[in-house]
Amino acid sequence: MVKVVSVAAVVLVMVVASLIIAGVRGRAPLLAKRALVFVVGWLVLTALIAASGVLSDFEARPPRMMLLLGLSLLVFALVTRGEAFAKLVHATPTHWVVALMSVRVPIELGLWALYREGRVPLHFTFEGRNFDVLVGLSAPFVAYAMARGILSTRAVVLWNILSLGLLANIVGMAVTTLPGPLQLSWPGPVPTIVTTWPFVWLPTFLVPVALFGHVFSLRQQLARRGRRRAGGEHDDRRKGNAGPRIVGRSADA
Repeated sequence: MVKVVSVAAVVLVMVVASLIIAGVRGRAPLLAKRALVFVVGWLVLTALIAASGVLSDFEARPPRMMLLLGLSLLVFALVTRGEAFAKLVHATPTHWVVALMSVRVPIELGLWALYREGRVPLHFTFEGRNFDVLVGLSAPFVAYAMARGILSTRAVVLWNILSLGLLANIVGMAVTTLPGPLQLSWPGPVPTIVTTWPFVWLPTFLVPVALFGHVFSLRQQLARRGRRRAGGEHDDRRKGNAGPRIVGRSADA
């Protein structure tokens, strides 16, 4: 079963990577080549690091797995800065990124399968304390409602915030379950499988994609609200300027 989950994990990562690259190519062609180089390069780099076995040394301080996770978040944060990314945020349909969060369902099914094989603890699954699957299950409906224009900006922002909370829950459990200074006495096996390929792509690629996917969506919603406010103020100014002119004509008449 672990081999089946391994193959499924590789396929899932390839699908997510392809969707991201295709989305960038469709909305910001000038960024497509850089996106391709970054995504492929990052996946190859993290796979090589995992294959070297250095991540399995939990005696190192700080733990190398924690360093790689922190590096992953830092790299993704740097990549999502700048004017080019801001233009991509503006050009991408708001429901696309939300729909991408549906990948959380196969991720959670994979964790559940690994639990059944005794490779991760119960609290990593939806049978335990990981409810991140709710994000994946709700994402298609939220995306559809956004595409139809029947979901308010406030509702989308709230969904993203709640989803980030569920993501923080599983990340926090993972950090405190792996060997290291933050480890707590969780029951069940220690999930050291995430230090091996292809499962290393869960904390170093899929988690950052989920995190910055929500950040992307929140930036879109806040920008949308800002444009609406600016448009409303512009209309108010036009109405205000129009008033005196009408009165003036009446006076002349």
